[in-house]
Amino acid sequence: MAGNENLPSGIPAMTKTAAAPQCSKGDDTADFGDFVRNEDEELDLEEVVEPWYNYDIKETSHVFHPICLGEVLNGRYLVGNKMGSGGGSTVWMAHDFQETKDVALKVMASRE
Repeated sequence: MAGNENLPSGIPAMTKTAAAPQCSKGDDTADFGDFVRNEDEELDLEEVVEPWYNYDIKETSHVFHPICLGEVLNGRYLVGNKMGSGGGSTVWMAHDFQETKDVALKVMASRE
């Protein structure tokens, strides 16, 4: 099945879902499918959106690795959701295919 080429052998292929993970490709016009019913929900949504300059080496001395929900890292970790971030790292909830359990991944920001 497409999209499972990076999985370690012995890991069953996942079923296809209606919504594929999406990553912004440097523009801020990407549609992530978040819909709001009123202005309050729109303000709530805006609070969780990160500025793109956090991922641009021209704007800051350290940048975060852009990770997509549903991305498989190192052929082992399926990224679930973002748990938090600070000045030097981001923590993601993920599922470890080898250990068959949920884990937290700390991804360090790069430095110049």
